[in-house]
Amino acid sequence: MKRTTILSAVFLLLFLPAFAAAAESLPVDEDIQTGKIQPADTAPVEEEKEATQEPEELDTKGAEQGESSPALPEEASKSIYFGDVRFFAGYTTLNMSDYNKAASSAGIQQLKSGLLVGVDFGIKILQCLSAGPRVEFIKAYAEGAGTLDKVDISLLPVMAGLTYSYYLTDIDLIVSAGAYAGYAWANGTFEENVGGTANVPERSEIYGASFAADFDLRLDYMINTALSAGITAGYRIADITSMKAKGANIDNATVVDPADGSDLAFDFSGLVIGAGVSMNY
Repeated sequence: MKRTTILSAVFLLLFLPAFAAAAESLPVDEDIQTGKIQPADTAPVEEEKEATQEPEELDTKGAEQGESSPALPEEASKSIYFGDVRFFAGYTTLNMSDYNKAASSAGIQQLKSGLLVGVDFGIKILQCLSAGPRVEFIKAYAEGAGTLDKVDISLLPVMAGLTYSYYLTDIDLIVSAGAYAGYAWANGTFEENVGGTANVPERSEIYGASFAADFDLRLDYMINTALSAGITAGYRIADITSMKAKGANIDNATVVDPADGSDLAFDFSGLVIGAGVSMNY
């Protein structure tokens, strides 16, 4: 018993300083709290939180929707940078009041309306402004009177002008306003019954020219960046105040009103409605 007690005392004397030194080297709560030592199990927890955190969603709605702009879209602007070609057709009234009054009293066919076809060539000078020529062909529609007293007449206006276009890109529409001015040539024939048993009509050619102008509004739908189609409404000025005639017994004689002998005007002015197709280049 005494030997065991002596051995235990010797063991404690030998190893107690070593245990004390090891205990001093271990971290304490104060070191952990002050941040000198990071707990081993805290870093993985924070990393796990960062891994499970969902990324923030980017707000792309504004970029996708965008705002409506009257300017031409970039793709379309590139496609019609040089200009466009427009083919159109329509119906027109004719302000032939002087002629129709004389024709009614003489039993000749009257002119009240007509059909037209035409083409515009536009060259882009600004983003929404183009300039170029316009060529039309107008065929007057003759109505009434007998089979031997007929009139057949047409008008060929050649003009140049400007067209301003406002682009409603959010609904694919183009609103345009155009103004053209130039010259117009009229040409036609009269067939008049000169009497006799054979009832042979006398044929005379009539011709004339005058200043002409067109003013129109268009509404087109953009089928794609290179093609659009729409409707047109406008007004044309083309009043030929004096016409010449030549035939078997006349040569460059002025066409006159039989009632008072004054020059007979052929007024091709009138309202225009139609439709057209534009191809951009």
